[in-house]
Amino acid sequence: MASSIPKTMKALVAPRYCKPKDYEIREIPTPTIENPDDVLIKVHAAGIQAGDTQMAGGMAKLLGKLDFPIKMAIEGSGVVQAVGSAVTTLKPGDAVYGAVFKRPIIPLKQVGFAAEYVVAAEQFLVPKPPGLSFDEAAGLMGNAVTAYQNLRRALELAGVEDTSMAGPLLRGKKVFMPAALSGTGNIGAQMIKRTFKADRLVSTVSTAKLPLVDRLLPGVCDKVIDYTKEDVVREAGGAGAFDVVYNTQWDLPAAVPLANPRTGVIVSIASAPSPALFREVLGPANTPFWVAWVLGAAQWYYAWLLRGTAVRYEFLSGDMGRREDVEAVAAVAARGDVRPVVRTVRMADIDEVRAHCELTRVSKGGVGKLVIQVV
Repeated sequence: MASSIPKTMKALVAPRYCKPKDYEIREIPTPTIENPDDVLIKVHAAGIQAGDTQMAGGMAKLLGKLDFPIKMAIEGSGVVQAVGSAVTTLKPGDAVYGAVFKRPIIPLKQVGFAAEYVVAAEQFLVPKPPGLSFDEAAGLMGNAVTAYQNLRRALELAGVEDTSMAGPLLRGKKVFMPAALSGTGNIGAQMIKRTFKADRLVSTVSTAKLPLVDRLLPGVCDKVIDYTKEDVVREAGGAGAFDVVYNTQWDLPAAVPLANPRTGVIVSIASAPSPALFREVLGPANTPFWVAWVLGAAQWYYAWLLRGTAVRYEFLSGDMGRREDVEAVAAVAARGDVRPVVRTVRMADIDEVRAHCELTRVSKGGVGKLVIQVV
């Protein structure tokens, strides 16, 4: 296979720090295996996250330096073409998928799944099960590992002694998670209901998406609220109605009233991280004092929001470096618990790619995870 790999390839790139309207398809050098644990993949599809567009839009300037053009997408799927000398679990011809996001993230590394070929370390990749298409697999791992880690942490915060998949999980519990048809939410919803066995799941969507929920997520949401027209707290069952809130939207104050004030838990991926977590993600030497101070002040604000309650709250970001969690999510996907809702565009159709990347950047209007079809 390796002998037929071209020296150059087509890739979706940001030519400079810019918004999606300026993305381009360029011919760039094909990556090669440089480390013993490297895996060279012929890409079939790539998943685009809001973070990809934010980094390409200039956030990277706050964290370090990216070389131009900026290659897009930290996750995707494809077929192995060649492997490094230390790779033991994969071989040429294997269908794989994964997401590459390692802590600390500095120095910044461009992955670039939105290209004809990509190189990724073995630890971030898993075999693609036959029941999952390349498009679905490309949009799964990043959001699924994040949801899995947040829900496991919710169990710990709730005082559950056995947080393994053989334990009680969320049986008998009521869970609220907004944005059921977002790229993050559709996977989180399926995992809450099918993997963690929540008794009741309530979520939200906009008016246009309301009729899509039952078709795209059959049997997953027990109630879906139109957040643009209805009072979410009242329609969800009133203040304090939920044992667990999985906050996926940048409106933590709206989530707080939903948690049971005596025993509730809120886990969040859309709020300010603690200074300690920020140092872990960036590295201690890369966290300015003023940034740590601002993040610390945010934690005081969250404590103020929760004043008078016993609600336990924590922000978590997905950590793909925890191989045991990556393998657990792979098992979840293999048994069919989670099938991502994706919207697909062809990489060659740059106008559609730009339009859908913009929807992802602003987190409004798109249904499911954006997946770019390369093959």
